[in-house]
Amino acid sequence: MDEAVSVLKSKQSRKPKTELESRSFRDGAIYLFKRADYKKPTWFCRVKVPNGKGYVSCSTKTTDEHQAFAFANDLFNKTLIRVAGGQEVNSKKVAVAIKEYTEQIGGSVPVKFSTQSASARGGEWTPTVPSY
Repeated sequence: MDEAVSVLKSKQSRKPKTELESRSFRDGAIYLFKRADYKKPTWFCRVKVPNGKGYVSCSTKTTDEHQAFAFANDLFNKTLIRVAGGQEVNSKKVAVAIKEYTEQIGGSVPVKFSTQSASARGGEWTPTVPSY
Protein backbone atom coordinates (compact mmCIF):
# COMPACT_ATOMS: atom_id res chain seq x y z
CA MET A 1 0.00 0.00 0.00
CA ASP A 2 2.77 2.44 0.95
CA GLU A 3 4.61 1.62 -2.28
CA ALA A 4 1.53 2.52 -4.37
CA VAL A 5 1.20 5.83 -2.53
CA SER A 6 4.88 6.67 -3.04
CA VAL A 7 4.65 5.83 -6.77
CA LEU A 8 1.56 8.03 -7.07
CA LYS A 9 3.29 10.90 -5.27
CA SER A 10 6.37 10.61 -7.47
CA LYS A 11 4.19 10.85 -10.61
CA GLN A 12 2.37 13.89 -9.22
CA SER A 13 5.48 15.78 -8.15
CA ARG A 14 6.31 18.81 -10.23
CA LYS A 15 9.57 20.27 -11.32
CA PRO A 16 10.59 23.05 -8.95
CA LYS A 17 9.85 26.48 -10.39
CA THR A 18 12.90 28.50 -9.59
CA GLU A 19 12.74 32.24 -9.95
CA LEU A 20 15.41 34.46 -11.45
CA GLU A 21 14.23 37.66 -9.80
CA SER A 22 11.07 38.90 -8.14
CA ARG A 23 9.39 42.10 -6.97
CA SER A 24 6.55 42.67 -4.55
CA PHE A 25 4.15 45.63 -4.60
CA ARG A 26 1.12 46.83 -2.61
CA ASP A 27 2.23 45.05 0.57
CA GLY A 28 2.53 41.73 -1.25
CA ALA A 29 -0.79 41.91 -3.08
CA ILE A 30 1.06 42.11 -6.42
CA TYR A 31 3.98 39.76 -6.90
CA LEU A 32 6.05 39.91 -10.11
CA PHE A 33 8.62 37.24 -10.92
CA LYS A 34 10.67 35.76 -13.73
CA ARG A 35 10.86 31.98 -13.95
CA ALA A 36 14.22 30.31 -14.60
CA ASP A 37 12.72 27.44 -16.59
CA TYR A 38 11.68 29.77 -19.42
CA LYS A 39 14.02 30.67 -22.27
CA LYS A 40 12.74 34.23 -22.61
CA PRO A 41 12.87 36.24 -19.35
CA THR A 42 9.14 37.04 -19.27
CA TRP A 43 7.58 38.56 -16.17
CA PHE A 44 4.75 36.64 -14.52
CA CYS A 45 2.38 38.03 -11.90
CA ARG A 46 0.40 36.72 -8.96
CA VAL A 47 -2.34 38.96 -7.59
CA LYS A 48 -4.09 38.60 -4.23
CA VAL A 49 -7.08 40.82 -3.53
CA PRO A 50 -8.23 41.61 0.03
CA ASN A 51 -11.40 39.66 0.94
CA GLY A 52 -10.94 37.52 -2.18
CA LYS A 53 -10.37 33.80 -2.08
CA GLY A 54 -7.25 32.60 -3.88
CA TYR A 55 -4.81 34.15 -6.31
CA VAL A 56 -4.89 35.13 -9.96
CA SER A 57 -1.68 34.06 -11.68
CA CYS A 58 -0.73 34.71 -15.29
CA SER A 59 1.99 35.83 -17.64
CA THR A 60 2.36 39.54 -18.32
CA LYS A 61 3.77 38.62 -21.76
CA THR A 62 6.47 41.25 -21.51
CA THR A 63 10.14 41.40 -20.58
CA ASP A 64 9.89 45.04 -19.43
CA GLU A 65 9.43 45.40 -15.67
CA HIS A 66 7.44 48.66 -15.91
CA GLN A 67 5.00 47.22 -18.45
CA ALA A 68 4.69 44.11 -16.30
CA PHE A 69 3.81 46.21 -13.26
CA ALA A 70 1.23 48.18 -15.27
CA PHE A 71 -0.34 44.87 -16.42
CA ALA A 72 -0.35 43.44 -12.88
CA ASN A 73 -1.74 46.66 -11.37
CA ASP A 74 -4.55 46.67 -13.96
CA LEU A 75 -5.27 42.99 -13.18
CA PHE A 76 -5.31 43.82 -9.46
CA ASN A 77 -7.84 46.63 -10.01
CA LYS A 78 -10.07 44.47 -12.23
CA THR A 79 -9.99 41.65 -9.70
CA LEU A 80 -10.74 44.10 -6.87
CA ILE A 81 -13.83 45.27 -8.77
CA ARG A 82 -14.95 41.67 -9.31
CA VAL A 83 -14.64 40.88 -5.61
CA ALA A 84 -16.45 44.10 -4.65
CA GLY A 85 -19.26 43.09 -7.03
CA GLY A 86 -19.64 39.72 -5.32
CA GLN A 87 -17.97 37.62 -8.02
CA GLU A 88 -15.34 35.00 -7.33
CA VAL A 89 -11.69 35.68 -8.07
CA ASN A 90 -11.28 32.48 -10.09
CA SER A 91 -14.69 31.87 -11.63
CA LYS A 92 -15.45 29.26 -14.26
CA LYS A 93 -15.29 29.90 -17.96
CA VAL A 94 -18.67 30.16 -19.71
CA ALA A 95 -18.12 27.04 -21.83
CA VAL A 96 -17.35 24.95 -18.74
CA ALA A 97 -20.40 26.30 -16.91
CA ILE A 98 -22.69 25.55 -19.88
CA LYS A 99 -21.33 22.01 -20.17
CA GLU A 100 -21.84 21.36 -16.44
CA TYR A 101 -25.36 22.79 -16.61
CA THR A 102 -26.38 20.58 -19.54
CA GLU A 103 -24.97 17.53 -17.74
CA GLN A 104 -26.80 18.52 -14.55
CA ILE A 105 -30.19 18.74 -16.26
CA GLY A 106 -29.62 15.36 -17.84
CA GLY A 107 -29.06 16.47 -21.40
CA SER A 108 -25.65 15.50 -22.65
CA VAL A 109 -26.65 16.64 -26.14
CA PRO A 110 -24.13 19.18 -27.41
CA VAL A 111 -25.77 22.49 -28.20
CA LYS A 112 -24.44 24.40 -31.16
CA PHE A 113 -25.13 28.09 -31.02
CA SER A 114 -25.84 29.80 -34.30
CA THR A 115 -23.34 32.42 -35.38
CA GLN A 116 -26.05 34.27 -37.30
CA SER A 117 -27.16 37.40 -35.46
CA ALA A 118 -30.57 37.49 -33.78
CA SER A 119 -31.64 40.48 -35.86
CA ALA A 120 -30.94 38.51 -39.07
CA ARG A 121 -33.27 35.74 -37.82
CA GLY A 122 -36.08 38.14 -36.98
CA GLY A 123 -35.10 38.89 -33.38
CA GLU A 124 -35.31 35.34 -32.04
CA TRP A 125 -32.53 33.30 -30.50
CA THR A 126 -32.83 29.57 -30.94
CA PRO A 127 -30.15 27.00 -30.18
CA THR A 128 -29.73 24.29 -32.77
CA VAL A 129 -28.91 20.68 -31.98
CA PRO A 130 -26.57 19.11 -34.53
CA SER A 131 -27.63 15.83 -36.04
CA TYR A 132 -25.08 13.04 -36.00
